[in-house]
Formats: sequence, structure tokens, C-alpha cells
Amino acid sequence: MVFRKINATLVATMMFLRCVIDDIGINPFKHFWVVDAAEATKKSDSEMLQDVMRWAESHGAFFNPKVETRPIVGDLSGIFAKEPMKEGEIVSKIPWDIIVKPPPGEGRGLCAAIGATLEVLRKDPDEQTPYDKYLSSRPIRFHPMFWSTKGHELLHELIGDLPPDEDDFSPQRFLDHFGCEDFDFEDETVHKALMLVMTRSEGHRMDCLVPFNDLINHKNGHDYTAEPRYEEGEYFAIVTRRDVEAGEEIRNSYNQCEFCLDFSNCPSFELIFVTPHLLDHYGFVEPYPQRWIIPSRRLLFDVMEVDGNDGILNATFAIPPSPLGVQFLHDDIARLKLFAERLISEKPNIPDIEYNTLLEYHQSILRAYELAYEQSKLEVLTDEVWYRHRDYWWEEEVQQGANAAITPSSSFVDPFDEEF
Repeated sequence: MVFRKINATLVATMMFLRCVIDDIGINPFKHFWVVDAAEATKKSDSEMLQDVMRWAESHGAFFNPKVETRPIVGDLSGIFAKEPMKEGEIVSKIPWDIIVKPPPGEGRGLCAAIGATLEVLRKDPDEQTPYDKYLSSRPIRFHPMFWSTKGHELLHELIGDLPPDEDDFSPQRFLDHFGCEDFDFEDETVHKALMLVMTRSEGHRMDCLVPFNDLINHKNGHDYTAEPRYEEGEYFAIVTRRDVEAGEEIRNSYNQCEFCLDFSNCPSFELIFVTPHLLDHYGFVEPYPQRWIIPSRRLLFDVMEVDGNDGILNATFAIPPSPLGVQFLHDDIARLKLFAERLISEKPNIPDIEYNTLLEYHQSILRAYELAYEQSKLEVLTDEVWYRHRDYWWEEEVQQGANAAITPSSSFVDPFDEEF
């Protein structure tokens, strides 16, 4: 693939910054990179995790001896296979009674989950379980919703015509949208509870915080190796969805897992909750493969790894691009290069986590647009997309085309069809 060239000075600067970013350990696979000094605990994250696992096992949890937690540079940790695993093997199984969830009679959903999480955070430390302590120690400032004012301004300048909307990064807007009017929007503990529920909740209603399971990082494509299975009132488990080799990381998909969310009212969720929304919701830049939607320009395309190597990428359009869409890519590539030059030459006075995330997301957008622009030269451009209805990506043929490009097929057999 031939890329449009950036000037040599900018390339050298970006390469240097990439090395710096790698050296300090920014990892795109998860959303918990640094712990604020004020939120630091006496125990290390590794020690806290061991406490959580021992506590969970004492309450009946099962952890497959074939897996282990490992530190990831710049991250908390991930879950890895120590030896080969077969499709359908149970990675973990957590009893329902030690999951953080809304109590009976309190309703379900995001607002109830925030309330349940607030109870955990407000407990006397002597009354907290090891998992309660672990949740209480999680940082908050990594998430764009809680960035500085200047960080927000730069993020929205970077995003341009991409989703999500500016208001999506507002805690008050988010809580209002879900009808959570009873919470104090100015309360930092409410902010932390919201962050924990947004970034760690599981289940169809996204209202369960599950010990250990929230260590599983996100990735689509071939590396999407496991997904949840649960029975309300009984257990919450993680199960492999294909054979896993020794050394592979156990990963779930945060936007394509049909067992994670209720797709009944939104069959195209995996098409409309994509790379930009993962940053908005979870606070991380998605690793490849990525899916990009620019609704105002009727563009929908995937950026895929070639043979699993993220150093070799190509773009695939889910719908034929229009001349107007291609012109947008051309113009926005130029805008993004100017943005990077200014961001580097006039480093803003914002926290490092915000600055580094801006650089990482900038690289991701720019590379995606460049790949799509080069691929557009091989496409037959058409204005057909402008004659479809506004939610064109919900159409069945578009879903099938995009899903075939980014989601691997699976002959998954549910191990819980038989008693565990």
C-alpha cells in the first residue's frame, strides 16, 4: 500500500514519540493504564488480584489451571493460556452471590448498577471485600469523560466529523440519557461508579461487575478467543470460543459478543458501536481490526490486519464509497497532519495520559483514513449510498458484508448445555 507521504521531520518526530509511548507503556488493549497518586494503594495491583482470586475461590469460584494472569506493559494485566485449550473450555466460573449487582427489588440496568457500585465504594474499608478494595483503587482520569477542559477541546478538534458527539463525553449527559437523575453529578464518587460501570459491567443489561472476568481485554478478528456464558442467580463464566494455543491471550469482543449485550432491539450494534465509540465508552484506542463509520460522509470501512500482523494493514469498504466521501478522506488527511504538527510543536499543558491518548488516537485515525483513501483508488465510486435511507448501515446486505470481513466464524458449542 502506498501512503501519502508526511514530511521527514514529522515522521522522525512521530517515530520518536511512538518509542516514548511504547517505553512508558501505553497499551491499546485495555483501559486501565495508570493509577493516580491519590488513588494508589499499599498493595500492588498484582497482590490485589491474588487476594481477589483467593477470596473468590473461597466462595466457590473456579479458575482453569491452564490460564494465568500476566502483566502487560503499561497495563494492569491480561489472562493468558499456559497450555493449549480446546474450544468450549471454561476459563473461569464466578458464583452469582459475589458479583457486584443491583439487589433484588432495586431494578436492573445502568442506573441500578451505579447505585450498587456506589455502595461498594462508600463502604468502610474494614467492611470491604478484596474485590471491593480492588474496584475502589481503580483510576478514573484515564477516561475521556473525565479529562481536563483543554484535553476535551483537543479531542473534539481531533475527532472532526467522526462520532461520537461532543456531549457523549459529559457525565451529566450520559446519566441523563439513561434516566439516572437521582445522582449528584458533581460527586467524584458518582463519577468513579459511573466509570466502573461503563468500563467493566457485563451481562445483557450491563449491570454486573464480575471479579476476574473484567481482566479480559478486547479484540476482534482471530484474537477474539472467548466470551461470557451466564445463568442469572447461578454463575457468570468465560468460555473459549475456539482452540487456543499456549501463550495466547484470552480476549473477548466488547462490541460483537452476542452473549454480552441484548441485540434483540439493535441487530446492527456491531456496526454502529465501533472504534470511535470504544474510546468514548471504555477509554481505549481499539487494536486492529478496527471499524470506522463517518455517517455525514456515508463511509463505512474496516481496517484489517494481513495474516495477523498489525504492521501490514489494508482497508475494506463495507459499502461502495462515493466521490464526496473520498474527497472528505483526502481533505481530512491533510487536516490531521496539521493537527499533529501543532500538537507536537506546541505541546499543550494537559496530563500525560490525555496527551498520549490524543497521539495514539491521532495515529489510528490518520492511518485508517490513508488506507481507505488508497483503497478507494481501486473502487468503483458511486453516489448510490446517498439515495439510501439515513441508517443505511442497518441494511441486511451491509451487515452481512461487514460481519464477514471482521468477525471470524465459530462452531462454538456451549459447555453449559451439560451440567458443569
